[in-house]
Amino acid sequence: MNWRLERSGARSGAWNMQRDEELATELAAGRGVSVLRLYQWQPHAVSLGWHQPAADVDHRLAAERGLDVVRRPTGGRGILHADELTYCVVCPAGGRSLPAMYGAVNAALLRALTHLGVRASLEDSMPDLREHYRTAASAVCFSSTARNEVKVGGRKLIGSAQRRYSAADGDDIVLQHGSILLGPGHEGIVDLLTALTGEQRNSMRRHLLQQTTTMSEVMGRRTSATEVGAALQRGFEEVWNARFLVEETETKEAIV
Repeated sequence: MNWRLERSGARSGAWNMQRDEELATELAAGRGVSVLRLYQWQPHAVSLGWHQPAADVDHRLAAERGLDVVRRPTGGRGILHADELTYCVVCPAGGRSLPAMYGAVNAALLRALTHLGVRASLEDSMPDLREHYRTAASAVCFSSTARNEVKVGGRKLIGSAQRRYSAADGDDIVLQHGSILLGPGHEGIVDLLTALTGEQRNSMRRHLLQQTTTMSEVMGRRTSATEVGAALQRGFEEVWNARFLVEETETKEAIV
């Protein structure tokens, strides 16, 4: 199966989200091949889920801290993209359901992690999202783990979201992207949540640290985006039988 591997380096939040959606709409129109895109964020940014209220985040404080605030084309909740590598997969669904496709993409992520010596698993339960969304914690993606998401030692390592586009040939095109936590920084979103005050912020930060882990933590050393990106390529080659044509895009800071 022919794929394209696009290494985009570090880009603005608006550029990254526009690029992910462009890849999906192009493939839906019958142009191009399946893509694995690897990228980071410069400046760091908060991304909101497609249906998430913009008022969940203090935009003024984000601007003061030099953070972008953007909206993803996918669902889910808010993420502070700081010390992470982001992946984006765009490919035909091939008749597979949303859960089946989610599991298939994440199976490649699991294989990639094995090449880094990380023993990860997929969450087999699903939280009561209706109940969860009634809490202030629901504004943050990494505050809970959904079915088939990647965790290590019971703690979430990768947060992902998915959207489908109708293709010209009648199939669906899947856009799935997600954050692979390389180190700390994602918990900084707590400072930006408008629903939290005082001790609630401290409690929420502790909750996030308890619920999540990072590549550097599980590997016991600093882990680079380049190292993780190479493992991701290998994981998709083995699980999806992907044959990659590598494409480097111009960027002000080539990180991956």
